Amino acid sequence: MKKLSALIVFCFLLCLCSCSNATEKQTLQDMMNLDKSVFSLRNTEIDVYNGEDIYRFSNKYDRVPEDFYNSLNQYEVEVVTEKEDAYNHICINFKFNNPYSDTISLDIDEKNQIILNHDYDNVYKCEGIYDSLQEYFKPIFSESNFAYMVGSTPVFNQYEYVIYDKNHNLIKNDTLRSQPHITKISDDEVCLWVQAGTGIYARWSIYYNRATGEASPTYSGQTDSYGNLTCNTGSGKVVVSDIFSGQEIYVIDKFNEPPADFVENIVSAYFTEDGAQIKVVYKNQNNVDCEQVFDLPQNILAQ
Repeated sequence: MKKLSALIVFCFLLCLCSCSNATEKQTLQDMMNLDKSVFSLRNTEIDVYNGEDIYRFSNKYDRVPEDFYNSLNQYEVEVVTEKEDAYNHICINFKFNNPYSDTISLDIDEKNQIILNHDYDNVYKCEGIYDSLQEYFKPIFSESNFAYMVGSTPVFNQYEYVIYDKNHNLIKNDTLRSQPHITKISDDEVCLWVQAGTGIYARWSIYYNRATGEASPTYSGQTDSYGNLTCNTGSGKVVVSDIFSGQEIYVIDKFNEPPADFVENIVSAYFTEDGAQIKVVYKNQNNVDCEQVFDLPQNILAQ
């Protein structure tokens, strides 16, 4: 009799555990499936597409990517068996420049349906998430719009952008075939970069000081900044310059392995979290990615 009672109790507990696991829900943050620490790195960014408006935010200034990721823990999701048609969407792309090169994308529509990483065979839902995200981003968009605005023009298949000074006077506006990417790098400064063609050296960038209206020289290659310094990739080298004077301060061109012979042999260059080093990824003679971290001289850090 005791054995039978014990067996009944065991089966009951097993049933409870099974029911608990079956009803356990997954949050949108759980679905991201990456080390949480990457969402707080300074080079982590998000692109937000809301209708025809386009926004880009970086942890370098306002920590929007990190804060947004943390907010995703409140949204419980469930699998959708039959997807509904929806017109309005908000699309968010996480970009991990360091140490990851891949992205994570979220597409949330007005029917509260969620598609992760363009996997249209697996659709999820969270009631109220679309309106909740609109409310979440509303003050962030408003602050961004006071500094700059970027939008697509579907009729002409182009992009428009404007950059304002701190009094909301126009500094720069233009229409481009390629998407302009604008981010705040400080309270006074924004960086604009455009991929104008194929390859990293078809990329150009300009910084704007919203306090003075000053524009920097145009830099080529992939760009990063820290304080008053910018680093830019060149063929076989990374150049560190003063942002607005354009004066070259330091050149990195000695590597542990000989770089590849082709022109675009520098893959990326980013300042580390404290700005004291630059992490460079380059192609070696076997076309393999190599990573090397360079200490910046103390006289440069003191500027």
